[in-house]
Amino acid sequence: EKKIAQKFGEESIELIIDYLKGTKKRTIEEATDVIYHLFVLLSSKKISYQDIQKELIKRKNVRRK
Repeated sequence: EKKIAQKFGEESIELIIDYLKGTKKRTIEEATDVIYHLFVLLSSKKISYQDIQKELIKRKNVRRK
């Protein structure tokens, strides 16, 4: 779990750096890495994409102020 969390954190930082200072191509590449490692992290906790989708649907129906 520690290695998975660490890798996700590293990839997230790389995405932020490329978002702020990199090219569109590098930002896409780093975003892909973040998404991949997010799925690894979620999978390690037996959380499915459908679980996330349900939560997103609930949030969509919440009114924003």
